[in-house]
Amino acid sequence: MRAAGQQLVEVVDDQVEGVVLDADVAPLRWREWEAELGSGPRSLLDDVERLLLDAGATRSGSGSKVGRVLAARPAAPTSPAWWTSTTSRRSTAGEVVQQHLREQVDELVARDPQVRRDLPDAVHKMRVASRRLRSALHTFRPLLDRAQTDPVRVELRWLAGVLGAPRDAEVMHARLRALVAAEPDELVLGPVLSRVDRVMGARYRSAHDAALRELDGARYLALLDALDALATTPPFGERAGGSTSDVLAPLVRRSWSRLDRAMRDAERMGPGAEQDERLHDSRKLAKVVRYAAESVAPAFGRPATRFADAIADLQKVLGDFQDGVVTRDALRELGAASSRSGENGFTFGRLHALEQARAEAAVARWPQVRAEVSVPKLRRWFDRA
Repeated sequence: MRAAGQQLVEVVDDQVEGVVLDADVAPLRWREWEAELGSGPRSLLDDVERLLLDAGATRSGSGSKVGRVLAARPAAPTSPAWWTSTTSRRSTAGEVVQQHLREQVDELVARDPQVRRDLPDAVHKMRVASRRLRSALHTFRPLLDRAQTDPVRVELRWLAGVLGAPRDAEVMHARLRALVAAEPDELVLGPVLSRVDRVMGARYRSAHDAALRELDGARYLALLDALDALATTPPFGERAGGSTSDVLAPLVRRSWSRLDRAMRDAERMGPGAEQDERLHDSRKLAKVVRYAAESVAPAFGRPATRFADAIADLQKVLGDFQDGVVTRDALRELGAASSRSGENGFTFGRLHALEQARAEAAVARWPQVRAEVSVPKLRRWFDRA
């Protein structure tokens, strides 16, 4: 029993109006019920929720008022392609880097409301922008005051992780559905697709909800402020005033050298866990090299773009291998769960074997792709700079 006068739960009926200050959007108005637990048991919140739902209420699609308002903000236009850039080979190294930072910050901000509205591919695009920014701060760190940029890199890594969980679940769900759809009907035994949809759908919704809570938080808003300041007035040192050939080309070459060493190490290793790990490292380094080449394309033109495209091909082959590793883990988990439920696990086992074969084929292909990427003419634009 609880003493008389104790507050068990507080229920508030709010009339809310929200306005997006920097967009031509009509004010949003809605009625909102909030319940906050006092000294009562947590089960009391479930009782309140049932009463409100029975009365016609619906669950909110956002964890906060500001999240709901931001979700109504129209997406900004995507950043211009490199060939419409205002920078060129005659620009300073700092001008090229600053434009890249500005474009990626604009891209990240433009995707924010799309993520909140759960639009297709929005999480992926926002995550890519965060990773491109982090990669740029790493590749071009000799031009920057690291005391100011290193903390931003840490926060960008955090944001990529926040977005990574829903993105990984989204990708895995689509991949598993495609694998099942490619199978002959007679080889799909049991409620395979319904289990995939139920498990992976729930995993995505949980991860997406968690991401939205972080996007409503003070840490993310502080990161946006830091990124805006970084893109507006980057903390450049003296080297930023140098030419693109003297400053940027050697930094791309250094990134390529790290990737080349990692690939050579992997090639010398025999099949096994150690080689798998080195191939995974090579995939991550390939992404850094590709981002670096794409970021300086306004200065170096088509040679940089052709090199970035070749690296993208290598990245895809290495990605096919890594995706196979992750997919096999998911299939093993789903197969075990289906067996525990008394369902036929044959199809999950078959798909696991097929993924193993695809991964082995990817490993067999990658030395050829590596050789194609290593052709000297692809690197002349930065080797001779």
